[in-house]
Amino acid sequence: MASTPIEVPKLPEGLTLTADIYPRGSDTADQTGIVLTEETSRKGTYTGTVTGPATGKITLKVKAGGTVIAEITSDILDTIATFILEDLYFDHNPLTLVGPGGIVWDVCVTDNAGDPVPDVACWVTTDIAGNNVIAGTLYTDDAGNVQFMLDPETYYLWRNSARHRLTNPLTMTVPVP
Repeated sequence: MASTPIEVPKLPEGLTLTADIYPRGSDTADQTGIVLTEETSRKGTYTGTVTGPATGKITLKVKAGGTVIAEITSDILDTIATFILEDLYFDHNPLTLVGPGGIVWDVCVTDNAGDPVPDVACWVTTDIAGNNVIAGTLYTDDAGNVQFMLDPETYYLWRNSARHRLTNPLTMTVPVP
């Protein structure tokens, strides 16, 4: 069987990821548990290998732990070609993206000078290792703001920006109202 390298760019850094491949429009996966490894020289870019005759239009579901963080719809044109996904298509229920809780939690991402940073990918986990993603990926607006819906608890905020180096994770504690 042929092997096809796959590359998934533009994701947050430092994640432990797997992927499942579905024929477009199908609920049955062709392949599951494909390990995606972050490239050391290109942070936020993850690679893996698809084995078999996966060609045509597919949906790649990228997971952090058991949570789907992105669904990417694209074409595999040839089983010997590199499969590069340039434009991520996030296909989620908006309530899943913002989080499972009942408290509006505002986050403002700023740089070292205190200026807001737009277009930062943000997501929330319940564990410091970043495996149990419960909200995101959402992007900051022009004022560096993003909003999640969380319950009172301690969470970890992960941020990824193409233009700024950000420390991950940040600990956030949502208080009881």
